[in-house]
Amino acid sequence: MSKARNSNIELLRIIAMMLIVLHHLCKYAYPGNASAEVETVCNLLLLGGKIGVDIFVLISGFFLASGRIKLASMLRVLFETWFYSLVLGLVCALLFQNNFSPKDFLKSFLPTNNGLPWFVTAYLGMYLVAPWLSKLSSALSQSQFKQMLVVGFCVFSLVPTLTGCMFVTNDFSWFCFLFLIACYICKFGFSTCIAKRMFIGGGLFLVASVFIGELICAEIPAVHDHITYFANMYTVPTLFASMGLFCIFNDLKIPTLKSINVIAQGSFGVYLIHENTFVRELLWQNFGFVFSGGIVSEVLLALSATICIYLVLTGVDLIRLQVFEKPLFGLLQDRFETFFNRSDAALNGITVVNK
Repeated sequence: MSKARNSNIELLRIIAMMLIVLHHLCKYAYPGNASAEVETVCNLLLLGGKIGVDIFVLISGFFLASGRIKLASMLRVLFETWFYSLVLGLVCALLFQNNFSPKDFLKSFLPTNNGLPWFVTAYLGMYLVAPWLSKLSSALSQSQFKQMLVVGFCVFSLVPTLTGCMFVTNDFSWFCFLFLIACYICKFGFSTCIAKRMFIGGGLFLVASVFIGELICAEIPAVHDHITYFANMYTVPTLFASMGLFCIFNDLKIPTLKSINVIAQGSFGVYLIHENTFVRELLWQNFGFVFSGGIVSEVLLALSATICIYLVLTGVDLIRLQVFEKPLFGLLQDRFETFFNRSDAALNGITVVNK
């Protein structure tokens, strides 16, 4: 029997994905002709998206680091990804034949900029190298681990934040760096006091950057067009806010709540559905009304729409889980139990003795 996951982290997983959905709502549904006040609020709501991405990856890394890496888990991620590419691609092919070609359908399976979403491509890549990253983290002492993370912080976050030049930073390398941070937190812990300061400091910096950009630099297009520059997932304030919030939730003491854990199961599916190449355009063209009123209505409608989208898509994914994934993987693990056991042992560096 699998151990029940902590509901504090699962609740954070839900929040992280909702922040991502809210980010996409503001990015794709915003009409671009609203008042300055509505635009400012829209930019503020956008800030949480990349924080959500960083947190989601930290959570995945934390769970992978705190337990055995299983081949079945890796295959489940691949199955879920290609399941939605296939199903959503077929639905679009049947409903929108004039705007959908066989080439579009094939591209939806490929880990390219025109195929799978960038997040999915980087996330799958991180998952595939997770066994080796885990072995590396297990071999390091705390002082060695700190030195490695400091170097990684400078290369992957600090320098790109200050210069805007990515150098070796890309989606895949950034996710691997976040995975190593999660491994450190899992192995050595992290000060809650420092975490709170990181979250508050990073969050306030991001909010201040938007207000400064809107209020002071509104007449300077070169600056105004980059108001959300610091909201990129690799920047120092976003990293600090993400790490801080993750550590705060990790230290929360709340009972295991089945409802939260069940709803959190659909979080990755929510991303795969709403960021599918063919769904995105159809979905967001119906939410322009969110930005048609005042500030209060904008916030309320945006939050309500985000919650509704998350819950509906979670329901869809839970149906997929019960109807397709659980029966399929139950059958595979029954038929190939020895293969899965040996694969899991190899991934975790465990020697299997033949009896």
